[in-house]
Amino acid sequence: MNGSARVWLVRGALLVVLMVPAALFWAQQLRENRLVEQYLRSHDLHHAQRSVEAAHRVADQVRADFNIDISTFDALDLNNRPFLRESTLFLLTHKEGVCGEGTRVIINLLSHLGYNAARLSLYDQALRSKHTLVSVELNGEEFLVDSINPPSGTTRLLKQRRISTADFELLRYSESTINPEYDGGEDTVYTDPDMARFMERFWLYSYETLPVSKLLSALGLDMRAFTLARPPRWLAILAERPLSIYAIASGIGGLLILLLLELSGAVRWLAGRFTGRTGGARAPG
Repeated sequence: MNGSARVWLVRGALLVVLMVPAALFWAQQLRENRLVEQYLRSHDLHHAQRSVEAAHRVADQVRADFNIDISTFDALDLNNRPFLRESTLFLLTHKEGVCGEGTRVIINLLSHLGYNAARLSLYDQALRSKHTLVSVELNGEEFLVDSINPPSGTTRLLKQRRISTADFELLRYSESTINPEYDGGEDTVYTDPDMARFMERFWLYSYETLPVSKLLSALGLDMRAFTLARPPRWLAILAERPLSIYAIASGIGGLLILLLLELSGAVRWLAGRFTGRTGGARAPG
């Protein structure tokens, strides 16, 4: 075997070894996809035509299946969750969680059915995150689908009324300090007590596809970032699939390591060591 062939053989072997983590994560993602399909089929949710009612039925099923009693959790440790949180594979296996976990599962189920679904968090007047649910866009219109362990009355309200981010009027911006559309008008009075309670409880929304606030916190910055623009569908889906993110990140990391080894001359040195003939190959460094 000549020197060039040895180098290519070592390159191939290193690439295989470095791609093992990516392959393992991708295999888990495929398992998750199969579990999502199995869940939909077992509850006869996969044949329904896309509609507002069908989307709510998916969420109802998840809400009925999941244990939300934190004191009885056996597998999910809320105090030691991964940065990207648990995968749908884990969550559908153990069926434990609160609204954030339920939202992840519902988004993956709806995405599998062809819906454009994204994570949405609701905040109170003190800018504290109070609930996480799903924003669904269907035929150009948005509506909200509740997650698990919701505040009282929220699920019923979201089924009865197509509430969307457009209902949060205080977030609309005007170039002028005088806004004729709202100034001089009377405050909205809600006759529906559930609607009044909802708008009093939740003052601000944010699409939480990108964990910007969490990143800032990890950097030691006590700040919150609010995203008012709906994310593209591919990003909303990817954000709820940490196994895919891990596979992509570890694959890119493996390629970068191979590139660094190549640039340092380590690949040629290893090729020489592999055959027992360094043949002038020089150890890296």
